[in-house]
Amino acid sequence: MGAGYLVYLGLRLLLARRQAPGPAKAPRDRLPAPRLAAVFRRGLLINVLNPKIALFFLAFLPQFIDPAAGDRTLAFAVLGLTFNSTGTTVNCLAALAAVGVGQLPAVRAIGRVAERLVGALFVGLGVRLAAGHVD
Repeated sequence: MGAGYLVYLGLRLLLARRQAPGPAKAPRDRLPAPRLAAVFRRGLLINVLNPKIALFFLAFLPQFIDPAAGDRTLAFAVLGLTFNSTGTTVNCLAALAAVGVGQLPAVRAIGRVAERLVGALFVGLGVRLAAGHVD
């Protein structure tokens, strides 16, 4: 079943009709875009509940706080806020750049070629899996 599904997905990617380059057209039944504030809150919640972030703050940031400093809690808070503000700024700029770059015709053409390559890869893996030659 898995091999057949891989071949099916690969053929869908290979045989899909491509739109002419230009702005993508949204289908009528598409879900409405979420509000940016909701997306930001969701990302904030994910990061607050992420144990890797907590480990970073507990294991890495204290190394940059002088033990002889008067108020180590304030120093920890300043370092944490600096980390969060620079990280948020960089991530927002990267998202804005990705939106802008994603509209370029050359990038869209590369995306179509990549879809074809992935489709061929899926078909090949599906055939290989069905033939029983997976190591």
